[in-house]
Amino acid sequence: MSKCGVASRSIGRAFASYAIGVGCCCAQPTNPTVPTPASALPRIGILSGWGPDVTKPVVNELARIGWVHGRTAIIVERFSTGSLDELPQLARELVQAKVDVIMAFTSTAAVAVQSATKTIPTVVLGAHDGVADGLFQSLARPGGNMTGSETLSPFLDEKRAELLRLIVPKAVNVAVIFNPRNPSSERHLKSTGDVARKLGMNITLVPVEAPKDFPAGFAAMDRSDLDAAFSYTDEVVWLMPRFEYQKARRLPMVCEYEVQVKAGCLFSYGALYSEFTKVTAQQIDKILKGARPAEMPVHIMTRYELVLNRTTARALNLDIPHEFSHRADRILD
Repeated sequence: MSKCGVASRSIGRAFASYAIGVGCCCAQPTNPTVPTPASALPRIGILSGWGPDVTKPVVNELARIGWVHGRTAIIVERFSTGSLDELPQLARELVQAKVDVIMAFTSTAAVAVQSATKTIPTVVLGAHDGVADGLFQSLARPGGNMTGSETLSPFLDEKRAELLRLIVPKAVNVAVIFNPRNPSSERHLKSTGDVARKLGMNITLVPVEAPKDFPAGFAAMDRSDLDAAFSYTDEVVWLMPRFEYQKARRLPMVCEYEVQVKAGCLFSYGALYSEFTKVTAQQIDKILKGARPAEMPVHIMTRYELVLNRTTARALNLDIPHEFSHRADRILD
């Protein structure tokens, strides 16, 4: 009988007689019209330091390609409440739940999974330089039990700074809001520091490791004569009411992804989330059908978008130059 990765255990539960007949043990989405015992279905684990809203598009895409919760698969979700300290325990819970594959939302969740298992196949959605974080041996051949998608987001910080200068030409004093415990922060700070020196910007660091740090972070920003702020994507930073601060202080904020622009950020430049969604679901599908993550190349995001929140721009009394508007992929009102 051929080996088919993680599917071998799933099929041991669900399709043993079928596997004997055809000599392969790869899972396939079952016929949704034929009830299958829940104990026999492949189990997909999801780990995220964010709420279910950000992972729901992946669940929907899995359903679209045949992996429907409760009918053709069991989806086991674990979410922390913006605390990185909770992730390792939640990862262990997924291991104890005997899931067949894990989807780790961003590098922080992936690091927690890595500490919990070296064998369960794992798909990392949105790694930020996963090779440097030790998640993958290389992008072409990740090795180990992990594959996924790579944003290369820290390498886009120069573009974000240049776009900021288009919309706020006199931006000199700029804050950087980040979580020092996030594995990608060091590279973000280096790339931002490099471009700041190139453009003549002064950087004020605003570290936040937990919600208790928010008041001190805002106080540090108040003490600085700031022109704008960069806000890096992170489970803790996401909870910070930074867009209310942006409005109150009329301080333009630059973010990485569209979801932050919808929440009030002035503009974002980063990978297209719909591409994350499709790629992640496809990778999970391949693993459940027998592919080995060690041999699945990490997907490097190919589509990036500039999204502007025009309502925020108006609230900040900013005039949007034609060059910026022309380059924007989408403008939200």
